[in-house]
Amino acid sequence: MGSPERTRVEETDFLVDTGAYYTAIPQRLTEILAIKPMAKVELLLADRRKVEAQLSYAYVKIGEREGYCQLP
Repeated sequence: MGSPERTRVEETDFLVDTGAYYTAIPQRLTEILAIKPMAKVELLLADRRKVEAQLSYAYVKIGEREGYCQLP
């Protein structure tokens, strides 16, 4: 995983939820990769609570596949 510009990259393990809309990472990893918020969004949680979150993007490479994902 890395910053959108790929200037900082960190190899890490993930737990995958194929039904998830967003990818969530620890705040510490966001800081290490210097990922900056781009917008604010309102999220609806499984227990029906609404929370505000910062939306960012990150570079992801899994095996031979690579691309970008949204981070709340």
